Amino acid sequence: MTYTNLRLLYLLDIFRQETDEAHRLTVPQLVDALAERDIAAERKSIYRDIQALIKYGVDIHKSAAGYYLKGRAFLPGEVRILAEALRAAPFLTRRRTEDLTNRLGLFLSRHQAQSALAPGLGAPKAPNDEALRSLEALQAAIAGCCQITFSYREGESQGGFPANRLRASPYAIIMAEGRCCLVCTLEGREGLSLLPLSHITAVRRDATPWRHFARAGPYAVAFDAWDYAARQARLCAGEHAPLLLACREEALPAALARLEPCQPPHRQADGRFLLAAEASLGPDLTAWLLSFGDDLEVLEPHGLRQAMRQSLQAALAMYENEPEPQE
Repeated sequence: MTYTNLRLLYLLDIFRQETDEAHRLTVPQLVDALAERDIAAERKSIYRDIQALIKYGVDIHKSAAGYYLKGRAFLPGEVRILAEALRAAPFLTRRRTEDLTNRLGLFLSRHQAQSALAPGLGAPKAPNDEALRSLEALQAAIAGCCQITFSYREGESQGGFPANRLRASPYAIIMAEGRCCLVCTLEGREGLSLLPLSHITAVRRDATPWRHFARAGPYAVAFDAWDYAARQARLCAGEHAPLLLACREEALPAALARLEPCQPPHRQADGRFLLAAEASLGPDLTAWLLSFGDDLEVLEPHGLRQAMRQSLQAALAMYENEPEPQE
């Protein structure tokens, strides 16, 4: 690499790191900044170098106070948003969050980065990279329309249930109630399931044919993760009321992924698990509970149990008689 090319690269670094609209450098200051990097330059060569960088497409502006870099890949406010998203991500460790946040600062001058990356949102962080590895494996399976197998543990609050090995068709990763969750269909289950990423480990791609999401949800052409996340937000909105369910073991992971139990579920004499939780009552909850079929029974509250009965009776009434022939 020639000396001139090396000087251009250093000069570009100086513009990126040291200048912005509030911090401008004159040509003598640019000469001094290059000298600090052991690069000798004359004033007239700086003028030529600046014109070369502008011709290349670098958005360098000149004012009475000096030269500065104006155009950047991200605005300071955008970097701030990205940094807060990293800090809020529950699947990142604190160390990885800090490393990624500091690298975001490379998109700004050091003066802008000092302000944009100031300490902000605090959130619980992952103890290790297991959740991140699971996320990467899940995203690869979603992109490849592949089924997966994985270990699923109900969580610390569920009384130490052993991890189950499950098979599923994955469709999307969404945020639900502050948790990063997988949207999928579980083998042997109808409808969509929502599983917290923090409970998923040892993800493996499977050779079993992928089940198309149109067979399990409202989307036909493309899975709309934003719309599904909005549906889950409506399901959890409003004032919560006590809920008591009897749930078969095979449906327990999907039920616990959506509901936070008040106490660890316990097995009854009939083999089903008694699950006490709180939920926002409404049509969205009723529709979700109905998707379990006979794998789940609502015991309380009485009003919700009645609504379930009425929905099932209405569905049964449609199938009691054979349909009339269509002309």
